[in-house]
Amino acid sequence: MRPAKFLENNEVVELPGDQLLVTAKPYNGAFTEPLECYPNGDSTKYREVYNIPHCRNAVRGTFRHAGFANVMRGVVRLGFFSHDTVDPATTWVDYIGRSCEPGESIRERMMATFV
Repeated sequence: MRPAKFLENNEVVELPGDQLLVTAKPYNGAFTEPLECYPNGDSTKYREVYNIPHCRNAVRGTFRHAGFANVMRGVVRLGFFSHDTVDPATTWVDYIGRSCEPGESIRERMMATFV
């Protein structure tokens, strides 16, 4: 994920892309489904773009269904966003299996990752 940069209490906060999903917070709006939100991209430029120089907090965010961040963190832990080259003949079971501890089943790894 790309990093985020935003204003919080008039201070610039920068988060590396690998930390964004950890910051996801529930959003209670006028939606029927529970949502969560996390920062996205560089929000600091919007004070000038929207001519709101007095704004102390500016965060451009991404909304997702509640639980999305937890699932995606699990997918990352399993290595699915790795830049490593994978042999095209590798099966899903083999790919997930390489993240298992010695003696750990794939089911145990999945439960430890997503629950």
